[in-house]
Amino acid sequence: EGNVNLYKYAGGRRSGIKDGSMKVASGEWQELGLEVSGQTLRGFLNGQLVVEATDATYKAGRVGLWTKADSVTCFDEVVVTPRVAGSAASAATAVARTGIPSTTPARSGRVSMGDNFFAPDELVVAAGATVTWEIVSGDAQHDVVSVDKFFQSNSPMGRGGDTFSYTFTSPGEYKYVCSYHINEGMTGKIVVK
Repeated sequence: EGNVNLYKYAGGRRSGIKDGSMKVASGEWQELGLEVSGQTLRGFLNGQLVVEATDATYKAGRVGLWTKADSVTCFDEVVVTPRVAGSAASAATAVARTGIPSTTPARSGRVSMGDNFFAPDELVVAAGATVTWEIVSGDAQHDVVSVDKFFQSNSPMGRGGDTFSYTFTSPGEYKYVCSYHINEGMTGKIVVK
C-alpha cells in the first residue's frame, strides 16, 4: 500500500497534517506529486489525489518530498515545476519517480517555461524522442533557440499553454536558451542517448 503523509517541520519538530493511502503494485515505478497553493497542500500518487489539507500556519517555505520504506527506496528523475494557479496543478509541484531505477531514457519529454526558467533545465531522452516546451506561468514573451542552431521556435511564445516541439533523432547534448532572457539565466540542455 502506498502512503502519502503531509508533514510540516517547525521549530525543529515534525508534526503530521494529514495522511492518505492507496494500493500500488510492488516493484513498479511510482509517481509522487506535491502541490502547494496558498495554504492548501495536496499529495498525489500516480496522478491521483490521495490527501488534501489546509494548514493555516503555512505561509511560505520550502516544499519537499521524502520517502521511507522497509526496503531500498530511491528517487530518480526528480522534477520541480512551477505552475499557474487554476491550471491542472498550481503553485509548485514536486514530482519524483520511485522504485526500480530505469536505465532506459524517456521516449518523450516535457519542459515547462515561465518568467526566467525552464523546468527541468536538463532532460535526458532517447534518440527519436519528441520534447515539448510549454509556457505554464508568467506573461513575458519567450522562445526556444538551440545554441548550435539545430532547432528554434517559429515565433515568440507568450501565453500560458503555448507550446513548441522538436524531435531529437541523433544522440548528443543540445543546449538551448530563451533569447529574450538568456542574461537572466534562462538556459537548458537536452541529453539524447
